[in-house]
Amino acid sequence: MQHVLVYLLAALLAVLILVHPTTAATDGSEPATTTPSSTSSKSKGVLIFSYSTNQTVSRRQIHHVHELVKSIRAHNPALPVSLYTNAINVVSVINSTLLDSVHYLKDLPISPTGREWWTRMMHLNHTPYERTLQIDPDRIVCGDLSAVFDYLEEYDVLQSSVGILPAFDNGVIAYRKTARLTAVLDMWARFQVSRRHRWYDDDRLALARALQYLGISVGELSPEWNVKPMPLSPDNALSPSVSRVLTSEVKIVQGNRAKCLRYNGANNVGLPRVVVQMPGQHHKEHLAFSMEECDRLLHHDDHHQTNFTCKTHREILWPTTTAAASAAETTTTVKYPMPRAKYFELVKVTPEAVDGPDRSKGIVIMGYHPNMTRAVKYVNAITPLVDSIKRFSPHLPVTIFTNVVISEEEMRNRYHFDGVYLLQQPLPISPTGREWWTRMLHLNHTPYDLTLQIDSDRIVCGDLSPVFDYLEHYDVLQASVGILPAFDNGVIAYRKSPQFTELLNRWAQIQTSSYLHWHGNDQPAFAEAINKTGIRCGELPPEWHAKPFPLYNRSWVQNRYFVSRVFTDEVKISTSNNPGKCFMLNKQRKSQRLLVTDLSTKREKMVYSLDECKEFTGGYACSKHSEVLWHHPVTEPIDRTQYLKLVATGGK
Repeated sequence: MQHVLVYLLAALLAVLILVHPTTAATDGSEPATTTPSSTSSKSKGVLIFSYSTNQTVSRRQIHHVHELVKSIRAHNPALPVSLYTNAINVVSVINSTLLDSVHYLKDLPISPTGREWWTRMMHLNHTPYERTLQIDPDRIVCGDLSAVFDYLEEYDVLQSSVGILPAFDNGVIAYRKTARLTAVLDMWARFQVSRRHRWYDDDRLALARALQYLGISVGELSPEWNVKPMPLSPDNALSPSVSRVLTSEVKIVQGNRAKCLRYNGANNVGLPRVVVQMPGQHHKEHLAFSMEECDRLLHHDDHHQTNFTCKTHREILWPTTTAAASAAETTTTVKYPMPRAKYFELVKVTPEAVDGPDRSKGIVIMGYHPNMTRAVKYVNAITPLVDSIKRFSPHLPVTIFTNVVISEEEMRNRYHFDGVYLLQQPLPISPTGREWWTRMLHLNHTPYDLTLQIDSDRIVCGDLSPVFDYLEHYDVLQASVGILPAFDNGVIAYRKSPQFTELLNRWAQIQTSSYLHWHGNDQPAFAEAINKTGIRCGELPPEWHAKPFPLYNRSWVQNRYFVSRVFTDEVKISTSNNPGKCFMLNKQRKSQRLLVTDLSTKREKMVYSLDECKEFTGGYACSKHSEVLWHHPVTEPIDRTQYLKLVATGGK
């Protein structure tokens, strides 16, 4: 009862805050605003967004908003601050005297793939100010912000790059409220919807493209306006991060007030400096005052064995020192703000790059369940797989298909996904209630032309690039794991095409009509659909799916011993979430070998001869299984019909 009273009091306080001194829009139209105090001017102000699809934001985000507003007031007491939110618990906690207006958002517009930043972008032109500085809640203000509004005399939009060119980080945007801005946002929405698969539903590239397309006057702010360390290798989420070079007072940082004190210390302001952050040390940063010191910090921890240097990133523009005629040394620095085109030229980025990186090939992982609690557990369990992909193939993007709403911050910083495809509820379930039905029906929704779909309980042990070259000759590729004539669907490489869509439609028809015969198993139906459509299907070498199968009969329950197919090269994908298994599989990667498992003792062993395998299994001959082709191993992709013939004849 006490909790109920507390909630009712908080709700009443929120209503009072929304009514006075602010007015809330309730009809879904442009949010209403109140008249700011006499000490504030509506010509300029700060805009903050804090919202959630369930109308309640986390305590962490409330803390972020509160700290941001307090930091703005500390350095800019006369600058109006407006909050846009749909969460009552935000305004019930934040001191109303810190805000000039609160705007209640109703019926949030969500992106086609469920990303919440869509709301922010669609409401930028609803600002109550003629000149606006929009700041994300995870930032802190460290200095006077008035200069940015003066810069808007010359530019329509101002941003500060954080190492993700050709896109710019949208956490800090200064802009003028004009008809041109409305046109930009309309164009942004069109680009975002039409190219979301190419850009992973990333709003930043779409906005950069819209700004370039309409020829808006866009300026590049100095790095002090958005201090955020950037990965030295953008394709590798585990690489060290270094900020752009700071040469004056820091204005806005991603983090807490302690960073303001550190970056703007009495002995620091005016000195060229960068922030260095090693992977796994998000709360531990170092300041470097020279390129040499920066490199020393990168190599100080031998555990990371990094080959990066601070010169690796093209946006780390350290001031150059030249000898003047008077023999006195002068320092040449980059002058900000500058036109975006000039900044692109400075860091050697072509305007065409705004179309985004190559998304023609990538990885798809499924992480879902009708029970949301289990779905969240599945998503959390995918981390070892994603980390292994980033380790061996950092250039390959990873998209998760899930029914769990994942924020952009979680996607990039916690899970290291490159994209999220939000599955609509309720999930399509098979006639027998099997959840894999969802996976099969969504394979052709991949954002890539060439896709490698990997089950969430696998681990990657090697570079995955070759499989996309194999797809030059096939439409579908799989690796048998001893269950012929069916093939295991835990690893499927495929080409997005009308033929593949036809295959999935045929699979669904066969699966629906014959599911009782197969006990709801999708694998035999998929194999039959491949045969009936005549699609080009290839058999991958066993290294692409290291999964032991029953040795002496087809029953997975009655077998004690399991054996893999014959490996002759580096194993690429294994059934495990333990990275240590990769070491065992590839310890002698060029040797011919088998993985044998004793289920009664949970013991696994790599054997390097048939005799060694027979000894491990207590007398069972491993070669008796038709797919243990010890004398005729499969070393490269072959046509599926050819593989079936090879197995049927014992390799003859």
